[in-house]
Amino acid sequence: MALAYRADDPPERSPREWRSLVWRAARADPQGALDACEAAVRAWPLKAELLDLKGEILVRLHRAAEAEAALGEALAIDPAHEKATLRLARLRIGQGRPSEAIRVMEAGLAAGGKRKAIVREGCQLLLEIGEFDRAATWIARVIAWGKHPAAEMLEFHRQAIRGLSDDAAQGVCPERKRTQRQAMEALAQGDPETAARAFAKLTRACPAYIPAWLGWRGALEASGRTQALADLRRAWTVFSPRTKPLIDGLMHRRLGRRGLVFDPREPLAVRPDSDSLEPVASLAGATGRRDAVLTLDEGGRPFVVDQVLDLGGGAPERTRFEHRTAPKRLIAVETATLVGRGVALNRDGELIQALAPPGDLAKAGLTQTADGLRFDPEAFQDGLCPLRVFDTPALLLAGPTDNSFGDFMLNFPPRLAIAEAAGLDLPVVVRRGLPQPWLDLLEALGVRRDRILFHDPAGVSLFPRLYVPSWPLPRRWEPMADLLGVYRQRLARPAAGPRERLYLSRERIEGRRLANEAEARALFERHGFRTVHPEQLRFDEVRDLFGRASCIAGPYGSAFLNVVHAASPPKALVLMPRGAEAFLDEVALWLGAAGAPFGYLRGAPAVRRAGWTVPLDRLEAAVADLVARA
Repeated sequence: MALAYRADDPPERSPREWRSLVWRAARADPQGALDACEAAVRAWPLKAELLDLKGEILVRLHRAAEAEAALGEALAIDPAHEKATLRLARLRIGQGRPSEAIRVMEAGLAAGGKRKAIVREGCQLLLEIGEFDRAATWIARVIAWGKHPAAEMLEFHRQAIRGLSDDAAQGVCPERKRTQRQAMEALAQGDPETAARAFAKLTRACPAYIPAWLGWRGALEASGRTQALADLRRAWTVFSPRTKPLIDGLMHRRLGRRGLVFDPREPLAVRPDSDSLEPVASLAGATGRRDAVLTLDEGGRPFVVDQVLDLGGGAPERTRFEHRTAPKRLIAVETATLVGRGVALNRDGELIQALAPPGDLAKAGLTQTADGLRFDPEAFQDGLCPLRVFDTPALLLAGPTDNSFGDFMLNFPPRLAIAEAAGLDLPVVVRRGLPQPWLDLLEALGVRRDRILFHDPAGVSLFPRLYVPSWPLPRRWEPMADLLGVYRQRLARPAAGPRERLYLSRERIEGRRLANEAEARALFERHGFRTVHPEQLRFDEVRDLFGRASCIAGPYGSAFLNVVHAASPPKALVLMPRGAEAFLDEVALWLGAAGAPFGYLRGAPAVRRAGWTVPLDRLEAAVADLVARA
């Protein structure tokens, strides 16, 4: 992407928009992006986000001193800037200056008040460098704030305590955690001999600590001491018999050239399914095979939605929506690596084509380059990212788009149905930081909290075998059969109390703004609708409200997916701008899969920034019809 910035010609873009543009270009051309960024900094000298971006690009260019100066300038302007605080702290940790990193994070916490990112990511950094007590103090401080984000931080606290318990069981104390970090830094910086000595000392002190054995193996390979690997394997087997079932797989898995389990500097090869996956007829058939695929449903059958209501006297423009079902498959990957936002790699560090995330690769942290796919080295601390080894096979319920409520509802819990159809009952993997209501949803679907394994989206997790279901909705027009069946079978319960009409407001959500929503909301309320903001409710509140809904209505959005809580499908009215055909296709699929009859009303075309409007006279007639039918 060619970038040019003319300081004498004020840009149409805002500083935030310009930052986004430069950031996207920085991966492909960091020096060109830096030149453009510096021009923007001259035009907006007091914009901390631009100085933070300059620091980020300088980190990519390995110009640490200049990056530190830029990030310091950003924090001088905005002491509570989350990204600059965390970026500067990471930079100082990487330079072996943890005490200075802690001072940066403490200053950011003091200036930022209740900003979650500084607390959450800062705690994670503290845990990585062995500052366990300080991290616990931070978490306790946030919980004391009460309400939001107390529930989220309580879950983070539970996860942290579980991780600390695991470390304690392996004899890993703060000092040894720091030794592990220093040894990894030596390995990444091309000093495998120093790293090997540190890892050897650490494995003697903590023989059950698998990352230390993996680091020692990597250091021996990077220094060319292949003969010593046999001795290492024998020592590992003798000193850590509990980990013996994992040793074969971990010793055979591919490492990067620097000896790292995951090296983001190296391109990611993509393997065709036919070269990688062996078809099996049952899960039992996958035993003893490296990577296998079980096909439960080939898909390709028609799926028609035609329960469209004529509301308001105007015949709907479309009354029938035709789809084809997606395949249902379960892929078993031996000695799997789970990277970042949920990208599963095989033992050779390759991406099997069937495991590639659909849609925009950037959502998975991947960029297509001339020599293959690449992860962002800066996002993974140049290979020094957190590493965790699980000793149990697991089912993957994490992925690049699980931060979106709509995509989470459509592409993640429905995977439980694929696993159940295959006869699989294993712990499930979700990303650390999954919102509390979504964890509550999984629990309501029968996934006990003690069966959930948390993967760090900023790091790497290893599994002896990882089962990856196919995407339930790989494309918006291609749902797997019975897409929402897992909700109907596990969530449905008799509604308690009187049935209600719900208006699903978007007034507190950015994006797709309905400009005259206040007038539309008042109209619904005159017809007996209760206005709700689902994104601000607890899971039990959402479940109770939608379980009793006789009809639901509002501007198009993923809040309509809460229809899965209804024991008896309500009737629905969806408002949307004219020209947004994709919105109509999506909501028809959602409501059709839930068995909910629906009508829709188009408004004026959307205008950037100004939003769109709905005609109130036609809305009045449509709402009256909806109430009469409900």
